[in-house]
Amino acid sequence: MTSTAATVNALIGGVLRSPFAHARISRLDTSKAWAVSGVKAVVTAGDFPDKSQLQQPKNVSVNLSYLLQNLITKDKVFYEGQPIVAIAAEDEAALHAALSAIDIEYAVLPHVIDVQRAMEPEAPLLHEELFTAGIQPPPRQASNVAARLERSQGQAGQGLAKADIRIAEEFTTEAVYSGGVELPFCEVRLENQGQYRVTGNGGPPEILRPVLAALLDIPESKIVTDSAGDPGDIATGNLVNLEPFAILLAQKSQQAVVMQTSREDVFRSTGAMPGSYISMRLGADRQGALKAAEVVICMQAGAFPGAPLRKACEGVLAAYQIPEYRVIAYDVVVNRPMVTDCSASAVAAVSFALESLLDELARKLAVCPIQLRLINARSESTQDVVLDRHNSDLAAALQVVQSHSHYSAALAENQGRGFAAGYLICDQGQVVAPCTHICDVEVDSETGQVRVLRYTAVQATVEECISVEECISSAKADSLNVATSNIEAGVCIGLGRALNEAYVFDENGRMINASFLDYRLPLACDMPEVAAVFAGDRDTPGVAGEALTKASMLPPLAAVANAIADATSARITSLPMSLPVVLAETQRQKWKKRLRRR
Repeated sequence: MTSTAATVNALIGGVLRSPFAHARISRLDTSKAWAVSGVKAVVTAGDFPDKSQLQQPKNVSVNLSYLLQNLITKDKVFYEGQPIVAIAAEDEAALHAALSAIDIEYAVLPHVIDVQRAMEPEAPLLHEELFTAGIQPPPRQASNVAARLERSQGQAGQGLAKADIRIAEEFTTEAVYSGGVELPFCEVRLENQGQYRVTGNGGPPEILRPVLAALLDIPESKIVTDSAGDPGDIATGNLVNLEPFAILLAQKSQQAVVMQTSREDVFRSTGAMPGSYISMRLGADRQGALKAAEVVICMQAGAFPGAPLRKACEGVLAAYQIPEYRVIAYDVVVNRPMVTDCSASAVAAVSFALESLLDELARKLAVCPIQLRLINARSESTQDVVLDRHNSDLAAALQVVQSHSHYSAALAENQGRGFAAGYLICDQGQVVAPCTHICDVEVDSETGQVRVLRYTAVQATVEECISVEECISSAKADSLNVATSNIEAGVCIGLGRALNEAYVFDENGRMINASFLDYRLPLACDMPEVAAVFAGDRDTPGVAGEALTKASMLPPLAAVANAIADATSARITSLPMSLPVVLAETQRQKWKKRLRRR
């Protein structure tokens, strides 16, 4: 249940949410809720337009049909926490009494949380009408694979067969929290001429307003928004949360309505950064030049299609020049909320896989990992039939790392140093933000605890900004301190995802760490001092704000994994690299060494 404390002359709104990951609603009766004294409005899925009647607004790429189905359900729930009924009442007591009075019965269905399990033929089927897009001829059998996307150049299979050195590995990443510290809230007030003034912390007004108008079938001119949402990447799974309910409740009651989502409901019902399974093969010659690559990306979409496949496909090999490659990506639905469609969330997972595998390739060839990347770094002259929108040179950042004192500093026992690069392509396709990071860790061989000792982030400077808004922001705050803070924020996010963060579910598909008491975010005591270095002719990078933070999110995942491998010889291929995971792999490496000595 969700509610908030009332403001003056406003009703309190709350939401009844599904307690099950997958179930049919066999009975829903709100008459007893209506009968509770103080209840002024009740909203169900029947108060929204049918998904087939939705009119797509101009300049908005969000799939409104999926967004509406994710927002509220009528006869089947697809994830724990999915909204079913919204109520507005005069006070908290009346609201809770009304939510408890709703007569609802469920027929529980088998659920699937894991992306690999969801792709199996015998997996529980979420949507009987979902057929995989991007396959010819079109499949005749429904599945949990919503779409297949392929990007290729040359003959990757033949290139791998001809390569002197071949290396392969499989990687898994878990879904992680994408919400902010501030809880979602919304207030809707009625104004003159039938307008609804929406105040809150939802999506950017230029996107939120047309989406709300389309979802509710009301003129856009009737909606006035005061929200200050982020104009960058649209977080699809978090674009609308309470706003549609508050508007309909205000419409029915003809009174102002305030609503707020609890922390637990934010975890259970808003979009996360998606989990994934990645299989990767690389081929190189004996000098370290990459010749071919094959990549398969299976990305969790949530209960409805929408995983950021294009961003993952473009980002996975973007930093390096590889003559022949084939990248296949799958959009896979599971019994979770719709994911956040963010470039950094997609690219971070595939960067973790590629940079980890490059580190292993460097070990196999007995070459410096930075030298290996310098040999293969993409430049402005690189020709590529798919990735043709690059204007920054990764080599500059690599060369700064190679000569930096951190890279040659001495290490003690049980300590290791890792290196990784990141290469973010922004949504507009105009700017990339290449960066290279060095990470030192200390691994406790008895417990598996990983402590980050030292961190250096080298950011290549670029001459363009993402948009007019970013240009303005950069001009106002063109200082080393602001840019450094952006980098530190990205590193903090990356380290949290690398070492601690993950959604954990029980056997019933219920999230068991839906609070900050159980969901482990990085603390100040976990963070090393981050040294930010800028490679190029400028003192600060041309990319400012969110783009710089997103770029800095990418390398930490593999930098930590590579540092652990350097300290222990244990290659961790799954995120997060928590104590049990690291301990199990380090113990396995110890046994391997003992067996070799016998």
